[in-house]
Amino acid sequence: MTAAVTRAQRGFALIAALFLLIVLASLGAYAVRLNMSQQGSTDLDLASARADAAAQTGVQYAAARLLTAGNCNGIPLAPAVALNLPQNFAVTLSCTDETLVANSPRVTVFFVTAIATRGQYGSPDFVSRQRTVRVTTP
Repeated sequence: MTAAVTRAQRGFALIAALFLLIVLASLGAYAVRLNMSQQGSTDLDLASARADAAAQTGVQYAAARLLTAGNCNGIPLAPAVALNLPQNFAVTLSCTDETLVANSPRVTVFFVTAIATRGQYGSPDFVSRQRTVRVTTP
């Protein structure tokens, strides 16, 4: 009777060890996936901050050109050559103007929009930021 009982209990430890191994492997895979997701999110946050800085650079460049030229003629150019932008960012500038007359002073208001993009729309690493400012000249 003793031999029959020990023979029936063989292999139980193997099943428990396999179950424990599968659970630990699943937890390890989950931890790796969570870490990669957090790192991707951090990379995207950093790219977003860089895109915001690139758009701000474009706006400042356009404002400086507006204050020296006094018109929008030189604004919609390809500023990737004129601006030193890192990380493959492209900045698109647009400018519109409006002249306001209040009693006797005449004021020109320029609306400058800078759009900084990196990557292709729909890809996981696509980042885009837009800044619009008003610049006034007497």
